Amino acid sequence: MAFKTKPVDEGTPEPNNTVARLSETREGFIERLRKELADQRASGTNAMYDKVMAASTAEEIFEAGESELPSSRDYLGKPLEVLGYRWNLSAIEDGELPVYQVVEAIDLETGDVVNFGSSANVALRQLIRFAENGLLPFRMALYQKGRSIKWRPLNATEIKAYGR
Repeated sequence: MAFKTKPVDEGTPEPNNTVARLSETREGFIERLRKELADQRASGTNAMYDKVMAASTAEEIFEAGESELPSSRDYLGKPLEVLGYRWNLSAIEDGELPVYQVVEAIDLETGDVVNFGSSANVALRQLIRFAENGLLPFRMALYQKGRSIKWRPLNATEIKAYGR
C-alpha cells in the first residue's frame, strides 16, 4: 500500500502562518514585559531603589547600592512557596529577553521570605502562566535538566514535610 502525499506549496507564506504567529507572539510578549516593567517602575516597586532611598548614612547608602540578588541557581532543589514576581531590566545586552524576574518566595525549610533573580526562559514563562491563571501562591521547587532550569511540583517527601 502506497502512501499518498499532498503536494508541497512552495509559494509565498501567508502572513498568518505558524512562524509569523510565533514571532508576533514573542514580540507581543516582550512588549507586554516592557509595559509591566514601566508600570512597576511607576508604582515604585524596585527593591534596590527603595533600599537606597531609605538609607540615611553613607555606609547604608553604599551597602544598598551594592546588594546583589541571589540567583535561581542558589535555590535549585529547595522547596519554596512562590508568592509572586516582579520585573527588572537586564544588564545583559545580548540576552534573549530585556528583563529578568525577581521571584518572591517563602523558603519552606527556614520559613524566610526570599527574593532571587531568574532569567531561565522556561521557569520564567512557567511563573507567568501560574500568575495569569491565578495559581500563585504555589508550592514548588526549581530543578535543572541539562542547561535548562524549570519549576516542578513538590515530591511526596516534600509534601509530607511541608504540605501542599
